[in-house]
Amino acid sequence: MDRIWFPDSVAFSPAYILKVFRIFINKYGTKIVLNHRLFQKAREMWVCAVFSLALTKATGKRFWLSAVNNDTTPDVYAFSWQPHPKIKDANIADRVSIEVTEWDSHSPDDLVGSVLRKKIAKAYPEYYNVLVYVKRYSQKTNLEDIFQQLKKLPIKVSEINLLSSVVGLQKDNHMAVCLYPKRFAVNFSLKEEEDKDTTTQVRRMSYGNNSSKPTLEPFILKLPDINELI
Repeated sequence: MDRIWFPDSVAFSPAYILKVFRIFINKYGTKIVLNHRLFQKAREMWVCAVFSLALTKATGKRFWLSAVNNDTTPDVYAFSWQPHPKIKDANIADRVSIEVTEWDSHSPDDLVGSVLRKKIAKAYPEYYNVLVYVKRYSQKTNLEDIFQQLKKLPIKVSEINLLSSVVGLQKDNHMAVCLYPKRFAVNFSLKEEEDKDTTTQVRRMSYGNNSSKPTLEPFILKLPDINELI
């Protein structure tokens, strides 16, 4: 279903992806959407959508996300387009290759040893961005300890980032942290940032030059019954 729900030829806005994820949960139930392999790409797109909203808050850049379905890596491309400085009505694309991994309550406490060391050991291109989604509710993370451990590792990827789903007392609070190469954090309300995302929801991709065209044509989201999927 990945190619039907999130085809490679389309880049979606973060707000669109978050809306679709809520539709999946309402249609198929939280347990199936959050755990079944059929929704793995949807979960990866959701994580990247939330992370891209944090990037927008930090940098002012708008992002659209495209699923990678035909290769094992990366999981998602994040695109941003800037006006070409010399060519009229042309854009320059910036593409971020994101590899998503989860650190949940069933994983060992040592993030670097149990998750990141394995990821870093893989032969990823140096321009890859490793994004860790934290699902360790009510468990604290010692970021300073993680920073110090990463200093001792031969890191070849471009960036290592962490996204926490809940920070503080409000369920809507999130935090994105850059673990490598620089250290910075962005705290944000997911609802507030989602409401700000009023950009074109769908962009048809042209991979020859990483360009795209905003489109007003509807994207048909097919939702078969669960017994047709599993």
